[in-house]
Amino acid sequence: MSYHEYGLSLTDIQKSKIANSITKKKSTTIRLTPYQYQGNDKLMLTKQQIAKIVKHKQLGTGVDITLSVAQLKKQKGGWIAPLLIGLAGSILPSLFGKGLTLPGTSGRGLFLGR
Repeated sequence: MSYHEYGLSLTDIQKSKIANSITKKKSTTIRLTPYQYQGNDKLMLTKQQIAKIVKHKQLGTGVDITLSVAQLKKQKGGWIAPLLIGLAGSILPSLFGKGLTLPGTSGRGLFLGR
């Protein structure tokens, strides 16, 4: 399936929801209101999704857009990378707190070496 870059105005909550879905590899649905139908937040959308947005823009009504797992993999650049980095920062301490060990080592923590 082909995707096309489309500019929307997403809320911080919607951006976070998309970033979480990317890391969890799960599809997600976002609800757009008419004032969000254009903006600087770029998403990779299908022609059908863009047509749906254009239709609802003309009607002045909101619309739900579902982003598939495959589609989320195509999202790139802009606001997505910093959010993913932020999520990694919140996930890593919990991994280290669990005391990951490699075979042949003992104790808590992560052993990085030869």
